Amino acid sequence: MESLLKTANHFMYTSSNTNSFHVNLYFWLFLKTGLSLYYGFDIRYAICGYLFWSFWEYTYHRFIMHGLKDTVYYYKLHGYHHEHPMRPSHIPIFQYILVSPTFFVAAYYMNPSIVYSYALGHLSGLYCFEKMHYFIHNDVKEEQMYTKYHLYHHRQSNTAFCFTTPCFDILCGTFPDKMFSYNFIAMLPIPYFSFYGIKKKKIL
Repeated sequence: MESLLKTANHFMYTSSNTNSFHVNLYFWLFLKTGLSLYYGFDIRYAICGYLFWSFWEYTYHRFIMHGLKDTVYYYKLHGYHHEHPMRPSHIPIFQYILVSPTFFVAAYYMNPSIVYSYALGHLSGLYCFEKMHYFIHNDVKEEQMYTKYHLYHHRQSNTAFCFTTPCFDILCGTFPDKMFSYNFIAMLPIPYFSFYGIKKKKIL
Protein backbone atom coordinates (compact mmCIF):
# COMPACT_ATOMS: atom_id res chain seq x y z
CA MET A 1 0.00 0.00 0.00
CA GLU A 2 2.82 2.37 0.89
CA SER A 3 4.53 1.62 -2.43
CA LEU A 4 1.28 2.31 -4.31
CA LEU A 5 0.83 5.65 -2.55
CA LYS A 6 4.42 6.58 -3.30
CA THR A 7 3.94 5.77 -6.99
CA ALA A 8 0.67 7.74 -7.12
CA ASN A 9 2.30 10.69 -5.36
CA HIS A 10 5.18 10.68 -7.84
CA PHE A 11 2.78 10.44 -10.80
CA MET A 12 0.62 13.30 -9.51
CA TYR A 13 3.24 15.76 -8.36
CA THR A 14 6.37 15.23 -10.44
CA SER A 15 7.14 17.85 -13.06
CA SER A 16 10.03 16.02 -14.73
CA ASN A 17 8.31 12.91 -16.15
CA THR A 18 7.69 13.57 -19.86
CA ASN A 19 5.76 10.33 -20.37
CA SER A 20 3.33 11.19 -17.58
CA PHE A 21 2.88 14.63 -19.10
CA HIS A 22 1.92 13.19 -22.50
CA VAL A 23 -0.45 10.56 -21.07
CA ASN A 24 -2.18 13.19 -18.97
CA LEU A 25 -2.37 15.79 -21.74
CA TYR A 26 -3.76 13.37 -24.33
CA PHE A 27 -6.39 12.21 -21.84
CA TRP A 28 -7.71 15.75 -21.34
CA LEU A 29 -7.36 16.51 -25.04
CA PHE A 30 -9.47 13.48 -25.94
CA LEU A 31 -12.08 14.31 -23.29
CA LYS A 32 -12.42 17.99 -24.15
CA THR A 33 -12.42 17.33 -27.90
CA GLY A 34 -15.23 14.82 -27.43
CA LEU A 35 -17.26 17.21 -25.26
CA SER A 36 -16.76 20.16 -27.61
CA LEU A 37 -17.87 18.08 -30.61
CA TYR A 38 -20.85 16.66 -28.71
CA TYR A 39 -22.15 20.08 -27.65
CA GLY A 40 -21.13 21.85 -30.87
CA PHE A 41 -17.59 23.00 -31.58
CA ASP A 42 -17.26 26.77 -32.08
CA ILE A 43 -13.91 27.77 -33.54
CA ARG A 44 -14.31 31.40 -32.42
CA TYR A 45 -14.22 30.44 -28.75
CA ALA A 46 -11.44 27.92 -29.36
CA ILE A 47 -9.31 30.74 -30.80
CA CYS A 48 -10.20 32.90 -27.78
CA GLY A 49 -9.11 30.08 -25.48
CA TYR A 50 -5.81 29.74 -27.34
CA LEU A 51 -5.06 33.47 -27.35
CA PHE A 52 -6.09 33.96 -23.71
CA TRP A 53 -3.75 31.19 -22.55
CA SER A 54 -0.93 33.75 -22.25
CA PHE A 55 -2.87 35.69 -19.60
CA TRP A 56 -3.27 32.52 -17.54
CA GLU A 57 0.40 31.67 -18.07
CA TYR A 58 1.45 35.05 -16.71
CA THR A 59 -0.96 34.93 -13.76
CA TYR A 60 -0.12 31.35 -12.83
CA HIS A 61 3.63 31.77 -13.24
CA ARG A 62 3.92 35.03 -11.33
CA PHE A 63 1.36 34.71 -8.55
CA ILE A 64 1.24 30.96 -7.91
CA MET A 65 4.56 29.46 -8.98
CA HIS A 66 6.63 32.37 -7.68
CA GLY A 67 4.06 33.51 -5.16
CA LEU A 68 4.62 30.31 -3.18
CA LYS A 69 8.38 30.85 -3.03
CA ASP A 70 8.55 30.83 0.77
CA THR A 71 6.44 27.70 1.18
CA VAL A 72 7.14 23.97 1.11
CA TYR A 73 5.25 23.68 -2.18
CA TYR A 74 7.59 25.92 -4.18
CA TYR A 75 10.27 23.34 -4.94
CA LYS A 76 7.78 20.79 -6.28
CA LEU A 77 5.87 23.35 -8.29
CA HIS A 78 8.68 25.43 -9.74
CA GLY A 79 11.86 25.59 -7.67
CA TYR A 80 13.08 22.30 -9.16
CA HIS A 81 12.96 23.83 -12.62
CA HIS A 82 14.92 26.92 -11.59
CA GLU A 83 17.60 24.76 -9.99
CA HIS A 84 17.78 22.38 -12.97
CA PRO A 85 16.65 24.39 -16.03
CA MET A 86 18.00 21.88 -18.58
CA ARG A 87 15.98 18.96 -17.21
CA PRO A 88 12.41 18.29 -18.44
CA SER A 89 9.82 20.36 -16.60
CA HIS A 90 6.04 20.20 -17.06
CA ILE A 91 2.96 21.38 -15.19
CA PRO A 92 2.25 18.58 -12.65
CA ILE A 93 -0.82 16.39 -13.19
CA PHE A 94 -2.54 17.35 -9.95
CA GLN A 95 -2.86 20.92 -11.21
CA TYR A 96 -4.86 19.74 -14.23
CA ILE A 97 -7.17 17.92 -11.82
CA LEU A 98 -7.59 21.11 -9.77
CA VAL A 99 -8.34 23.35 -12.75
CA SER A 100 -10.39 21.10 -15.06
CA PRO A 101 -13.53 20.90 -12.82
CA THR A 102 -13.87 24.67 -13.36
CA PHE A 103 -14.88 23.98 -16.96
CA PHE A 104 -17.44 21.33 -15.96
CA VAL A 105 -19.03 23.68 -13.43
CA ALA A 106 -19.04 26.53 -15.96
CA ALA A 107 -20.67 24.26 -18.57
CA TYR A 108 -23.51 23.53 -16.14
CA TYR A 109 -24.38 27.22 -15.81
CA MET A 110 -23.34 28.46 -19.25
CA ASN A 111 -23.56 27.34 -22.87
CA PRO A 112 -21.49 24.09 -22.92
CA SER A 113 -20.58 24.65 -26.59
CA ILE A 114 -18.84 27.90 -25.65
CA VAL A 115 -17.21 26.46 -22.53
CA TYR A 116 -15.78 23.30 -24.08
CA SER A 117 -14.69 25.04 -27.29
CA TYR A 118 -12.85 27.58 -25.15
CA ALA A 119 -11.41 24.77 -23.00
CA LEU A 120 -10.08 23.00 -26.09
CA GLY A 121 -8.39 26.21 -27.27
CA HIS A 122 -6.98 26.74 -23.78
CA LEU A 123 -5.54 23.22 -23.75
CA SER A 124 -4.03 23.79 -27.21
CA GLY A 125 -2.33 26.92 -25.87
CA LEU A 126 -0.99 24.93 -22.93
CA TYR A 127 0.33 22.22 -25.26
CA CYS A 128 2.17 24.81 -27.39
CA PHE A 129 3.52 26.37 -24.20
CA GLU A 130 4.88 23.02 -22.97
CA LYS A 131 6.50 22.23 -26.32
CA MET A 132 7.99 25.71 -26.64
CA HIS A 133 9.33 25.54 -23.10
CA TYR A 134 11.10 22.30 -23.97
CA PHE A 135 12.50 23.86 -27.15
CA ILE A 136 13.76 26.95 -25.30
CA HIS A 137 15.76 24.90 -22.81
CA ASN A 138 17.26 22.87 -25.64
CA ASP A 139 18.00 25.83 -27.93
CA VAL A 140 21.77 25.61 -27.67
CA LYS A 141 22.45 28.61 -29.94
CA GLU A 142 19.89 30.79 -28.11
CA GLU A 143 19.01 32.58 -31.35
CA GLN A 144 15.25 33.00 -30.87
CA MET A 145 14.01 36.07 -29.01
CA TYR A 146 11.58 34.09 -26.82
CA THR A 147 14.54 31.89 -25.82
CA LYS A 148 16.60 34.91 -24.78
CA TYR A 149 13.59 36.38 -22.99
CA HIS A 150 12.78 33.29 -20.97
CA LEU A 151 16.38 32.50 -20.11
CA TYR A 152 16.68 36.03 -18.75
CA HIS A 153 13.86 35.10 -16.35
CA HIS A 154 16.10 32.33 -15.02
CA ARG A 155 18.73 34.97 -14.21
CA GLN A 156 16.28 37.60 -12.93
CA SER A 157 13.30 35.65 -11.64
CA ASN A 158 11.19 38.70 -10.76
CA THR A 159 10.87 39.69 -14.44
CA ALA A 160 9.87 38.13 -17.81
CA PHE A 161 7.20 35.80 -16.47
CA CYS A 162 5.43 35.19 -19.80
CA PHE A 163 7.41 33.75 -22.72
CA THR A 164 4.42 33.21 -25.03
CA THR A 165 3.84 36.96 -25.32
CA PRO A 166 5.56 39.89 -23.56
CA CYS A 167 2.46 42.11 -23.46
CA PHE A 168 1.39 41.08 -19.96
CA ASP A 169 4.87 41.74 -18.59
CA ILE A 170 4.70 45.17 -20.23
CA LEU A 171 1.23 45.92 -18.86
CA CYS A 172 2.01 44.66 -15.35
CA GLY A 173 5.42 46.27 -14.94
CA THR A 174 7.55 43.12 -15.01
CA PHE A 175 9.09 43.67 -18.45
CA PRO A 176 12.92 43.46 -18.24
CA ASP A 177 13.59 46.89 -19.81
CA LYS A 178 17.21 46.89 -18.68
CA MET A 179 17.90 44.10 -21.16
CA PHE A 180 15.17 44.47 -23.84
CA SER A 181 13.28 47.17 -25.70
CA TYR A 182 9.88 46.84 -27.37
CA ASN A 183 7.53 48.45 -29.89
CA PHE A 184 3.76 48.26 -30.49
CA ILE A 185 3.94 44.71 -31.93
CA ALA A 186 5.05 43.45 -28.52
CA MET A 187 1.83 44.89 -27.06
CA LEU A 188 -0.32 42.55 -29.14
CA PRO A 189 -1.55 39.55 -27.11
CA ILE A 190 -0.73 37.15 -29.94
CA PRO A 191 1.37 34.20 -28.72
CA TYR A 192 4.91 34.08 -30.13
CA PHE A 193 4.20 36.60 -32.94
CA SER A 194 4.45 39.51 -30.49
CA PHE A 195 8.11 38.69 -29.89
CA TYR A 196 8.84 40.28 -33.28
CA GLY A 197 8.37 43.53 -31.36
CA ILE A 198 11.20 42.78 -28.92
CA LYS A 199 14.87 43.66 -29.31
CA LYS A 200 17.77 42.93 -27.03
CA LYS A 201 19.64 46.06 -25.98
CA LYS A 202 23.33 46.37 -26.63
CA ILE A 203 25.18 46.37 -23.33
CA LEU A 204 28.17 48.71 -23.45
